[in-house]
Amino acid sequence: MEPTPADVQAWTDHVKAVADGSMVFEVNSWMTGYNSNVEGKQVRIVNRYSGSAPDWRAKCNEVAARGYKEMIEA
Repeated sequence: MEPTPADVQAWTDHVKAVADGSMVFEVNSWMTGYNSNVEGKQVRIVNRYSGSAPDWRAKCNEVAARGYKEMIEA
């Protein structure tokens, strides 16, 4: 099972929105995916969920309650 491309984008947008206002968009580090020693890795990314554990669990429960419609068989 894999998420649909649209739902990958929706989750990415959510993760970015949750991280908005944090230092993740202001610093270069391994936590932001930035590595000056590796070609092509000089762009910051959000690669972790900055929301709370209860919020993450609520998102998981929403997906489950909808019968995993966001998923496709790979």
